[in-house]
Amino acid sequence: MIAAIWNQRLITAVERARLAHNVFCAYNANIDAKEYINAQKIHVAFLKDPYLVDRVKAAVKNPPDEIRSPADFLAGLYLAMKEGKSLQWEIREKNREMLEWFDEYFENPDETRMGGQTGIIANLLSILGVEAIVYLPLLSKKQAEIFRKERIFVPVNKNDVAEFLPIQEAYREKDDTKINWVFEFREGGKFPVPIEDNEIIIAPRTNRFIVASRPPGLIPVCDSKTEIILPQIGERVDRVILGGYQYLRQRYPDGKTCSDYLDIITKHLLMLKSKNLLLRLHMEFAGIPNEHIRKDILLKISPQINSLGLNEVEILMALEILECEDEIEMIKANENAYTLYLGMLKMAELLGLERIHLHNLGYHVLYLNKCYPTSAYAARNALLYASNIGATRALMGDFYSRRPVSYEIEIGKTVSISYTGLKQLEFFADKMLKEGVKFDKDKFMDEGILEFDKYYVIIAPAQIAPYPQSTVGIGDSVSAAAFVADEARDPHGEKEHCVSPETEHI
Repeated sequence: MIAAIWNQRLITAVERARLAHNVFCAYNANIDAKEYINAQKIHVAFLKDPYLVDRVKAAVKNPPDEIRSPADFLAGLYLAMKEGKSLQWEIREKNREMLEWFDEYFENPDETRMGGQTGIIANLLSILGVEAIVYLPLLSKKQAEIFRKERIFVPVNKNDVAEFLPIQEAYREKDDTKINWVFEFREGGKFPVPIEDNEIIIAPRTNRFIVASRPPGLIPVCDSKTEIILPQIGERVDRVILGGYQYLRQRYPDGKTCSDYLDIITKHLLMLKSKNLLLRLHMEFAGIPNEHIRKDILLKISPQINSLGLNEVEILMALEILECEDEIEMIKANENAYTLYLGMLKMAELLGLERIHLHNLGYHVLYLNKCYPTSAYAARNALLYASNIGATRALMGDFYSRRPVSYEIEIGKTVSISYTGLKQLEFFADKMLKEGVKFDKDKFMDEGILEFDKYYVIIAPAQIAPYPQSTVGIGDSVSAAAFVADEARDPHGEKEHCVSPETEHI
């Protein structure tokens, strides 16, 4: 019965979705060279070098902050496969030897496609009928050509007036192209050599390990000419989606630091909002190996944004920055909707965020402060809409038709709400009741919304696509779709869709 209610609600949410009209997206796009993990190919690397196993074991025990050798790469791949988690490690442009090793060892990737949060999200918004205004510190012709041709524009300063050119006309001849290698592994896939405890590990979940290159000039700030027109850009758009801050480094050759650039970024965000006080800003919190950079980004940017998107791995990184040891221990001991909610609640308290969206396999958890300008009902439906976007992308690998709402998204609707998500919904309800929060469990199971004095918590079960074609970009797509699709309002009034506990839960 509950499954039928949620499956119908999913269909309704997709059919009635109302999206934002214009979104500014910055600062990262790249070309993904995708490899589907072949255990035999990985095994050959070990056969060629009899000492490689020991070096990989050492790197697994003490993971590096960047990839400097094949052993570092294989250690990262091993750790991602062992946990079934998405990991991203970087390789710097100065390491020409490793860049050449990847080019040679993975000479003919299985697929090349758009990568990077901004690139993936802009292309998605385009096909959903939303205008995307894109700024990238590097925009080569090769990069521009893999953006969709409809509804994607680049802001250009013409005599201090913002003009918006189609992205294919706005590339810069001298800009480099950023390439990422994406190594996809399947649930049940094996790492071919025993690294720990003399055992062959088997991936518990389909996911990927990303090796990110860092070409020169890749700094997530606007240039001086674009800076002048930022207030005009902010005036034109409804929402802002920010990514690419993982490009920042601790120190640069010219003496500038990560902190220096974050001061510039803060200034730019204030300029974006200066002529549009209703503008909503969202940041995707990507995994960043360097903990100092990670800390600076979270603490300096959070005061300027409304919304944060992250997954079950990234929340632990964020909580570590905030020194929330109790919440970290709870999540590590038993990761579920309830422990993740407690972590998000602590983040909201310490960072002052109005909206935090955590997407996990089979379900979403959303913290929504009542200051945030949407209804809990609309936010819940946006999560379901986003679930369908994720399921469609996983099934198809990407969106290919010009009218995805009438074709690919219809295919996504054939995937039912997951048993995992429904179990998490019930587990959350039971745990809250056990903790003394009094509410109508049956109504909560139907609606997924729990109302407190100052905020809502929403647990939305999601789809899990069988036999996914790809996992790359699904998290970014889901997070972006949920952020831009909460424009709809409940015609019957929000209150009747929210379960209110009798006592505030702390």
